[in-house]
Amino acid sequence: YTGTTTIGGGTLSVRHDNALGAADNTAATGTVVTANGSYLRLENNVTVGNELLSSPSGTYFYVQNYGNNTWEGDVETGSYVQLYVYSGSLQLDGNVDTNNQYIYLNYGATVFNGTFGNVGRLYMNSSTATAELNSNLATNYYPLNYGGTFSGTGALTWTYGGSALVRGTIDPGSGSTTGILTLDDVGFEGAYNPRLSVQLNGTTAGSGHDQLKVNGTVEIAGDLDVTLGYSPAVGDSFTILDNDNLGGIADPIVGTFNGLSEGGILAVGTDYFSITYEGGDGNDIVLTKVLAAEWDGG
Repeated sequence: YTGTTTIGGGTLSVRHDNALGAADNTAATGTVVTANGSYLRLENNVTVGNELLSSPSGTYFYVQNYGNNTWEGDVETGSYVQLYVYSGSLQLDGNVDTNNQYIYLNYGATVFNGTFGNVGRLYMNSSTATAELNSNLATNYYPLNYGGTFSGTGALTWTYGGSALVRGTIDPGSGSTTGILTLDDVGFEGAYNPRLSVQLNGTTAGSGHDQLKVNGTVEIAGDLDVTLGYSPAVGDSFTILDNDNLGGIADPIVGTFNGLSEGGILAVGTDYFSITYEGGDGNDIVLTKVLAAEWDGG
């Protein structure tokens, strides 16, 4: 059918692709409107195509997710968005506009493949939450990561100053697929055990290994986790953090990873890597494979 579906209270559960109309991007042309305090629940690995998900101004917007579900249409809200991914993942393929309100990621994995309109901020509200950013996204304010994970192969930028607050994990790429994730200024907060997680499958950033690209200042703290997907040769180098020189000025990286001062050695299984925070054009983090004999055990 077509037309508007209004959730006036309680919970509307969508358990079939065609529950709101055909999921072929042609027949389902309606709008789903959520009233204050009501929930939209997606279940059973559904794909909902060409539906606008909307809520009036001042209306709290809640989505619950069970299974691997996809919403292909746009999301337009007049208030903040609360996402609860209890199992599987929630994939949003359309444009998201929250009227300068926040998107709260409370549990589980949310994949953003579309665009952002007037979004205030991404707010990672749980250590179990993951935001996979796979397109060029822009918010008004810097993101807050209170223990969750930012991943993906896209970019997140913001209008007003401030560093991305990282108390959780940044893990560029998607699952076992390596990639480059781009953010503006980044600050890892050491008191909360943050980490940068990268996979090395080859020497080319993106297709061969994960990389965090930063368009501003970088403050490092916490742990560096490295996963090897191949056997690197001695001398192979990996730029795992590429810090842009804005205005032609090389902003030095502030801080170091736990136990890894400048020139330190990182052991990954039986392989050893030296680390520099002054690599590339002077302010990139670069790992280089070294001989085991070069490690003195210190």
